[in-house]
Amino acid sequence: MNEVNQYILDTIKTHVWGGFDTRDEIQRVISDLLEEDADERMLREFVSIEFKKKFEAEKHWPQVTDVDRLESVFQALNRNGIHCLHNAGYTISDGHDDSIEELMAYPKGHSLAITSIMVKI
Repeated sequence: MNEVNQYILDTIKTHVWGGFDTRDEIQRVISDLLEEDADERMLREFVSIEFKKKFEAEKHWPQVTDVDRLESVFQALNRNGIHCLHNAGYTISDGHDDSIEELMAYPKGHSLAITSIMVKI
């Protein structure tokens, strides 16, 4: 397997198992990453294969996962006036872009503090 295919396969796995993206969104990611020597058909088919693996694995997950608990923390912070973004991009730059978009949509006349936290697991 060439490096391009391996990189895109790894990216597909990250997006599928991250749980935030739909199949269509992942297909768009593939379109953005395709290069001349990539096996487009194999890569696009891999999305369904990986979603099936995730679906099977989810059958054995606890009722409430760590991500569910983390999401509930984000919701609680937001309810208490601390504006938070869960899954703000895959890179620090993406996170900054997403945060700026949220900031621009924030109602005028309110105080707002911004901090960036990136956790790599």
